Amino acid sequence: MLELDPANANTHCNYASLLAEIGRKEEAEEQFLQVLEQAPEHVSANYNYANFLKEKGKIEEAEVHYKRALKVSPGHISALCNYGNLLSESGRTEEAAM
Repeated sequence: MLELDPANANTHCNYASLLAEIGRKEEAEEQFLQVLEQAPEHVSANYNYANFLKEKGKIEEAEVHYKRALKVSPGHISALCNYGNLLSESGRTEEAAM
């Protein structure tokens, strides 16, 4: 699909998630960044990249991307839950409860 439509943000996002899942972290990050460069408000890319960053221990960067996902889609349940968990795990329980 990438060969047919190299600018397709959804395909790049899915490919990035697959790469991350199979342990090809550098390539995954490149794909996430490519999506976010062309579509900075892409909800799934921001959410999945936030999860990726959180897993790598990059908490502040992950927070930025959870917030971007939630700005575009305030009702994104998974983003709300994972962002809340990030806040709670960071000792920011009052913020997480809001």
